[in-house]
Amino acid sequence: MPTLTPPDPPSSIRLQTLLTRRFVLLMTVLASLLLLASLCLLILFTHLNDKTLMQAEADKATLLLASERERLQALVKDYASWDDAYRYVNRPDRRFIETSFSDSYHGLGVDFTAIFRRNGELLYVVAGDSHSPLSPALLRALSAPGIQSQKLAAGESVKHLAFIGSRPAQLALAGISTTDESAPSNGMMVMGRYLDGANMARLGAQAGLDVAVGQGPEAVRAGYGWDGRVDYRLVRSLAEAPGWSLQIDKQLDHRMLLWLSGFFACSIVLLIATASWWMRRFLRELVIYRIEQFARLARAGAGSETHYWPVEGHCELDDLAQAYNRQMDELARVRETLQLQAVTDPLTRLGNRWALEQALAEVARRSDGQVYSLLLLDLDGFKRINDSLGHLVGDQLLQALAELLHRVLDGRGMLFRSGGDEFCALIADDAATLSAHVTQRLLPVLRQPFIVGRHELKVTASIGLASWQAGMEVLALMRHAYLAMYAAKQQGRDGLCVYRQEMSAAADERLSQEQALRSAVANDEIRPWFQPVVDAVTGQVVSLEMLARWSLNGHMIPPLTFIQLAEEIGLIGTLWEQMLRRALVDFCAFRLLQPALKLQVNLSALQLLEVNFAARLQALIAGHGLPVDSVSIEITESATLDELPLAGQTLAELVGLGIGLHLDDFGTGYSSMARLCALPFDTLKLDRSFVQLLGAGDDTLARTVYDMAQGMGLALIAEGVETVEECRQLRAIGYRQIQGYLFARPMDGVAMLAWLGETHDWAPLERPVAAV
Repeated sequence: MPTLTPPDPPSSIRLQTLLTRRFVLLMTVLASLLLLASLCLLILFTHLNDKTLMQAEADKATLLLASERERLQALVKDYASWDDAYRYVNRPDRRFIETSFSDSYHGLGVDFTAIFRRNGELLYVVAGDSHSPLSPALLRALSAPGIQSQKLAAGESVKHLAFIGSRPAQLALAGISTTDESAPSNGMMVMGRYLDGANMARLGAQAGLDVAVGQGPEAVRAGYGWDGRVDYRLVRSLAEAPGWSLQIDKQLDHRMLLWLSGFFACSIVLLIATASWWMRRFLRELVIYRIEQFARLARAGAGSETHYWPVEGHCELDDLAQAYNRQMDELARVRETLQLQAVTDPLTRLGNRWALEQALAEVARRSDGQVYSLLLLDLDGFKRINDSLGHLVGDQLLQALAELLHRVLDGRGMLFRSGGDEFCALIADDAATLSAHVTQRLLPVLRQPFIVGRHELKVTASIGLASWQAGMEVLALMRHAYLAMYAAKQQGRDGLCVYRQEMSAAADERLSQEQALRSAVANDEIRPWFQPVVDAVTGQVVSLEMLARWSLNGHMIPPLTFIQLAEEIGLIGTLWEQMLRRALVDFCAFRLLQPALKLQVNLSALQLLEVNFAARLQALIAGHGLPVDSVSIEITESATLDELPLAGQTLAELVGLGIGLHLDDFGTGYSSMARLCALPFDTLKLDRSFVQLLGAGDDTLARTVYDMAQGMGLALIAEGVETVEECRQLRAIGYRQIQGYLFARPMDGVAMLAWLGETHDWAPLERPVAAV
């Protein structure tokens, strides 16, 4: 079983590149989204963590600041509840100041202390450094009404925040009292500590923060740097001091987190790159390579050789390969069948037209000096067998004929069915020898009846023979055989003709006539003419016969010539309907002059085989406002004989509608009296050949036809009457309806309308007729 080699790189990179690009793009998008989502989550969680951390730091700083206030408040209460301090307020003493606010006092971290009397008088104020002068801002702050108005009881203390100039400070106030609890407070002691500078540095050192106290609303600000450090500031309002806030600054170090994030991102990228490489290799080895094999197989499948896709395992691609291989087997069988069908006629199992052309082409290539002849056989009237008895009977007849030809030719050549009822035989023999064989053996056998089912069919065949000549084209040989076959048909059918050179000229002439006729029908150039039928006794015009006239290049073409040609090329139905429509228009005008006038219309034998012909004719007549019985149909005797059942059915339908039937050219056909009696005619037309016998003194046939018609109850019309003597003899026999040049030649509608309006002198016809 043929297999496929790996595809070449230039032809295999397309799918691989496409999938790689798509996959890399997908992985890049996924990695970007993952990294972006991770970065956003990392920033969010870091920010939340930083905020939580700073809130905790703020709580710690707030607690430290509250602890500072509590210690300051405890210190001021301790100094205010001292007996010496109480006595100092009543009687200020320098010694008390020196001993109380000496070196031990300076180690307490108090920035200033003030002593007030009960009435708010400032007795003493000392800074943390007793040697430093008091600042005016401090003195103004201590003199402020908010301080001096405080009236604290003994042992009572309060905490207070204030600005000393521009410096924030916390104050602790306590009422001065003694150990005697019953003694009232006689003053107030204030201790203060600045909330900036060394104090806040000390507080910040304890908390590990940069801490400041000020005024302002709560706020949060974070400044992130590219080095992983964050400058964070949190401003929190102090609940115990409205308007005051605690400002905390801290630098957070996220460098380790940044390094970890970078490591995480690189790990993700590396993981995705590794997965992409592995998936690409996986797709390349398990999928792309095999699909490339399939693509190469598809390109190689344009030839006639069958290629199979190798099966390597049990995956879906192997299932596809097995299904494809089965299709390849089926395709090979179908191709073989189609090749056979392409050159074989399915009905007869003979070679078809294509096989014939191939055989002729092989003969032309061979050029071995051998003489070849092409025999072309066409059945006469096969279409009518198909139309009347059905295609099944026709097919069976063709099969029987194929077997007969095999038997008669006895392997002397190749037999073909070139189409329809045409058979061809390519025989290695000259035309003269072959024609004698056909005449002696084939034609007599063909004349014998074929038994097809319950039908006994008698058929004839027209045969053409043409010989191969060196250098001749295939189509030319076939054309010669067709010309010979058509010549056999024109010679009366049931015969054989051998191609002669003059047949090509005749065929060209026929083609020219055929093209001219097609053009004439397409342009409605063939017109109806009319010839009257006169009652020889009363002189009245009884009816008009519609006749076809065609003028081509100023010359009148004989009706029999172009009518027969129209039948052969399938235009008779269209031509007849065109003429009848125009004739009915003229006929309506004629009936205005003579209301009882009738129209006789000739009908082709082929029209008897048309489906629903009678109904279509009735509709056409009624469409012009004419009664159906005003039109009669004329049919030649031979037209009713080929296929009697179908013709009889159509004729019966016409009679049932009230349309008259005339048997034209009576006496020139081959009808038996029994067959004529079976046909529903109401009128016989005596042929011109019988009328001419009257001029020679022989009236036997004319009288016989008259007696027969009288016996059958049929009307009679004598046609072709040209002399007064012929008319008188016909009247003597009993004929009344006469048609011929004696009364009028055929004329077109305008001339006929004028003729009908004229008065005609039939006096010569009134002379006595001698006894017969």
